[in-house]
Amino acid sequence: MRLPKRGLERTLAGADGPIEIRRDAAGVPHVYAASTADALLGLGYCHGYDRQLQMVLGRVVGQGRAAATLDAADELVTLDTLFRRLDLTRGAADEVARLPPRSRALLEAYCVGVNRAVRRRTPWELALMRHRPSPWRPADAILLTRLMGFLGLAQTQADMERVLVELVQAGASPELLGELLPGQLAMLDAELLHQLRRVETPAR
Repeated sequence: MRLPKRGLERTLAGADGPIEIRRDAAGVPHVYAASTADALLGLGYCHGYDRQLQMVLGRVVGQGRAAATLDAADELVTLDTLFRRLDLTRGAADEVARLPPRSRALLEAYCVGVNRAVRRRTPWELALMRHRPSPWRPADAILLTRLMGFLGLAQTQADMERVLVELVQAGASPELLGELLPGQLAMLDAELLHQLRRVETPAR
């Protein structure tokens, strides 16, 4: 039986009053605050406390700095090359600057919460690497949303390709596939169909 996480429960000082953070029996944190900005500060604190390693690794990978920060392995150099070509950081600061004042203030409150947690707790993995994360900024949040979008699209593409292979192997005709994916199967000739029937897909 896995015990719920501990150590997050506390009261933070917010701009509009105290921010209460409590975990339920399943270990899920709940934030109670007098304003949306303070609630987002609390949420940022929860993320910085529970998910700091994931956030730091996402930022490092999205910036194309995994090899320099973690390990100069060939695989990470290849990964960094990909993400530097994608350049997910481009214009992130400009995007933050274009936000309406209210939205920017809420995002900044979230980052304040993340940084409070980072100052309070360092995951043992980061301590082992002697890596001290730089402060979390609004542009970092933009980067992470772009990274999640890219990974989500990549996963969706892989899922769609698998469905196409499974439909071909189940005997779906080219005409039926064309109705399902209009205008997308111009290259689906007899030779490609033959090859798709031989593809081995891993078990789900």
